[in-house]
Formats: sequence, structure tokens, C-alpha cells
Amino acid sequence: MNANQSSIHIYHVGSSFRNPVKFCDIHDIIFRYFTKFPWVTKDGKPIKVAKFRMLRTMASFRMYMQIRFMIPLQELRRVTNESYIDAKEFNFDPRCIDWEDYIMNAHIPGLEKHVIVKW
Repeated sequence: MNANQSSIHIYHVGSSFRNPVKFCDIHDIIFRYFTKFPWVTKDGKPIKVAKFRMLRTMASFRMYMQIRFMIPLQELRRVTNESYIDAKEFNFDPRCIDWEDYIMNAHIPGLEKHVIVKW
């Protein structure tokens, strides 16, 4: 929460060098979540989940991550440094993130509630 504007909440979730979350871990957590809390059909039957593959190779995944996230983060660091914005103002240390707890109890339930449209 911003100390100067108590009505504004800042949420930022991301992996880092200090506490990296691996893609295979995210995959396993998502699989376990939907195994534990399955979606059901209109008839009330649970939908079985299977493990999935998104990209064919780790090289293609790394390239995607570089283009999609690393380049914008480098730009953000540059702007932040030039603007004298101190990261300490956000009081955020990524080492404190329990990725499994976050994905299982916040991220996926939030997606289900606010993003994913069920039939």
C-alpha cells in the first residue's frame, strides 16, 4: 500500500533471481490444484486434468521469456534508476514469496473468480 495514498493498492508478483519459480514447478502446482479442485461439467461430472506442454523446447520458452519479460524489466530498471525511485519504497523482497501457496491459494482462485469464464 502506498503510504501517501491509502486507497491505492499496489500488487506485483514476479519471480526473481532471489526466489525463482521454475516453469516445471508452476506446471506441477497447477496440475495439483485442478486435481484437488476440479471443474465440473453441467452434469456435475469432474473434468479430469492432464499434464500439458506449452512450448516445444526450453530454448523456445527462454526466448519467449526474454522478449516478453526481460527486455521490459531492463527498461523499467533504467527508468527507475534515472527517476531516482527507490525500490525500498515498495518494501518488497521476493525471497519471502511461497510460490506454491501463492499459486494454489491466490493466483488460480483469482483467475477462476475474475478472469476465466465457465460455461
